[in-house]
Amino acid sequence: MKKFTLSLVLLLTTVLGISATETTIWEGTQAGNLDFTVDTELHTTLINNMKAGDVMNISYTGATADSKLWLQNSSWDTYASSITGATVDLLTAGSGIYKVNISQDFIDAIKTDGLKLRRGGDASYSFTKVTITAGESSGEGGGEQGGGATGTITIWEGTSTESIYIAPDTELGNKLFGDGSKQANLSAGDKIKFYYTGATEETEIWIQANWDGLSGEGSMPGIVGDGNCEFYITSADLTLIKTNGIRFRIGKGACTFTKIEVIKKESSSGSGTEGAITVWEGQQAGNLRFMPGDANYDNLTGTGAGQGNLDAMDVIKFYYTGATEGDQVWFQDIDWSNIQSIDPSSPTITAGDGSYEFTVNAAAVAAIKEKGLMLRRPSSATYTFTKVEVIKYVPDANIAVPGDGETVLWSGSVKAKNGKAFRYGDERTNFINALVVGKYLNVYMSDVVEGNQIYFKDVTTWGWTNSDKLNLTAGQQIYSYQITQDMYDKINVGTGDYGLLIQGKNTDEYEIRFVTISDSEVTESENTGIQRVENTFRPVGVAYNLQGQRVSVSTKGLIIINGKKYLNK
Repeated sequence: MKKFTLSLVLLLTTVLGISATETTIWEGTQAGNLDFTVDTELHTTLINNMKAGDVMNISYTGATADSKLWLQNSSWDTYASSITGATVDLLTAGSGIYKVNISQDFIDAIKTDGLKLRRGGDASYSFTKVTITAGESSGEGGGEQGGGATGTITIWEGTSTESIYIAPDTELGNKLFGDGSKQANLSAGDKIKFYYTGATEETEIWIQANWDGLSGEGSMPGIVGDGNCEFYITSADLTLIKTNGIRFRIGKGACTFTKIEVIKKESSSGSGTEGAITVWEGQQAGNLRFMPGDANYDNLTGTGAGQGNLDAMDVIKFYYTGATEGDQVWFQDIDWSNIQSIDPSSPTITAGDGSYEFTVNAAAVAAIKEKGLMLRRPSSATYTFTKVEVIKYVPDANIAVPGDGETVLWSGSVKAKNGKAFRYGDERTNFINALVVGKYLNVYMSDVVEGNQIYFKDVTTWGWTNSDKLNLTAGQQIYSYQITQDMYDKINVGTGDYGLLIQGKNTDEYEIRFVTISDSEVTESENTGIQRVENTFRPVGVAYNLQGQRVSVSTKGLIIINGKKYLNK
């Protein structure tokens, strides 16, 4: 029976033209150009599943005798016929499949410059599917890369008591970046994990793009004994690593490296952020407005279909494409004035395609609801907005959150032993610009146990700027420290490697959750105390129960609104 079944499968494959080695890269209906832009999930999927000798099958529908197809890079330059087999082609009218023989040159070009399937002539047709059919041979440089990299890939294994440098265009570099067999095809969202043994007390590993610092959390961990560390790769990190390589530098102490891995991010059929509410999506090559009276505003603030119901501690995240080095976005209102409660109000965004997100406090929400929000491009900018999301804040009853009078400089979750550094680029600049002598720098924490400590270290001398106040108490959630002139001067030396590292001991496992700035000292009771609410008064805002589920503000018992606890009688 098994033999008959196999024979039938082979017969159907031959008669019907079904390929047992065909991989679907994309499927849908695209009545426009189809882009495989570098560093996007679609581009990664394509590169991971093609090798020299394969065939790319581009399915379409609705073509006429005058419909054409250009295969171009992300700069709209048509690939030469020596690479694709054709430059401009008339498509068969109706529905059909256009086939491209894949060469190694074509693969190398797409890796660097992306691929754009551009409609031409009578461009009324739609793309419906892109697949890759495996060739009989791997072709030059094909090796084992056709199946794509998933799971965990070992880049290096051995023993080294010295810093390890993985340079571009070397055997290790090719294995990391995707040109070698069993390659990692390093992408934004992946994690790099290294293993070590025999780390001495106070050992620190500085993970750098050659000598340039990376932005990923955990890129400067303190280690001791035997173990491992991992950190995420951002789009900005990926660009630096591809250009300069990556260095695992023993900055302090001593240890033995034993292995380096890449852990691929889990594949996803969708895009954007899990749990996010899309309040706008499209192509806006200009200022993007959410102004009172229009549908965009209703979606953002909560009165329209698919609304974000914007509240304090939510995150607004926008996506863009085509940014150049130094491009900014300005957060302005209907009067073209910067919204000062969004800090920074005019940040620099990462070049290329990416996203930017910011947490809104109560003052920012009030300002947006009163006069709207404009994502304004400076006149010199050329990028295009593609999507805006609201990521709802779901409070944890056991974790203190910033109050209305605080400006959130950073939010996330990082182990204290790894620390949160404001050390490089715009993040450092924006952080230092927010500091004012006499105000308070506040660190929100969770899971603090007896013996945990907190250090404010200037990264120039690695000295403590808070040496008079280091010890935490079990269960403490807020550390509020007044900014002195001496502390500010040590952080803001203005040249070379400078900034601030907030860190615990290299054995401290507590989490750092928020970093804020405030005019006065923040105490635990302000942010974790329960306020009793009588039936004659109902607080304004979205309410949650202790399980993080949204409930009515009139729900009896303990509820949370804007990060504060209320007890309804």
